[in-house]
Amino acid sequence: MNLAIASGKGGVGKSTVAASLALLFARDYSFQLIDADVDCPDLHLIFPGKDLLNKPVHLSKVAEIDFSKCTRCMACVEECPFDAIDQKLRIDPVYCEGCGLCVHVCPEKAISLKERLTGVLKERQVNYDFDSHTVSFNLIYGELEPGQSSSGRLVDELKKLGEENEITLIDSAAGVGCPVISSIQGSDLALLVTEPTPAALDDLKRMSDLANHFGIPQVLIINKADISREWNQRIKEFAVERSIEIVGEIPFHDSAFKALSQGKPLVATNSPLKRDIIKIYKKVTSFIG
Repeated sequence: MNLAIASGKGGVGKSTVAASLALLFARDYSFQLIDADVDCPDLHLIFPGKDLLNKPVHLSKVAEIDFSKCTRCMACVEECPFDAIDQKLRIDPVYCEGCGLCVHVCPEKAISLKERLTGVLKERQVNYDFDSHTVSFNLIYGELEPGQSSSGRLVDELKKLGEENEITLIDSAAGVGCPVISSIQGSDLALLVTEPTPAALDDLKRMSDLANHFGIPQVLIINKADISREWNQRIKEFAVERSIEIVGEIPFHDSAFKALSQGKPLVATNSPLKRDIIKIYKKVTSFIG
């Protein structure tokens, strides 16, 4: 079963919840964790282990001019839709999308497309002392090369690395863009994490719309649930309107920041929030066939 944890808004505690759920799932199921935030992955900081894979991938291309053939007709400069080629025929690799139009319009066939590094796929075996014994699982994550735009395709490659397990938990990036779309596609359940603030509710609506577009059932977790009674109620009204079950609320507590500073999942600490996350876990497992 594939579970995608998503939020829309960043900073609401999505990865914090994901790290704790990962340990609980790994204790009870054959399990793997995918950190699909390829722009800024961070779960590998929480889960050290034995590195199994460090694979560079080339998923995009950049134009290159052969000046031994170029007659400086400037057709490529005039036709480039991304203004990636300047008047001195220098190609900006950040602006170049590798679309190939310049190759097509060049009368001298002086332009070609060459592969460029998109990012790196990584996998590690995690052995974590938890709940009086050691839990083991594989963590899969990626690092997008700075300036590259193929984040969604890199997430697709991450998901291909995954093996057949009872549970795969995919921690998506924030927002509703390409990497998030790639993260949640094909999931059996979306765990939406939010907080009671105007911005979080607005982004939650967009995230819910995205999950609905792909026909993915949703459940909701309200983090920092007690920081605003008004916005907590508005989120609950939205959940009723969309028929989204709220599987748990996590109150605000300083121990969450202490756990973050120590690089530990909340359920691996003595935080009073541990029991709230375990309750959420039990409710989520009720959806597992």
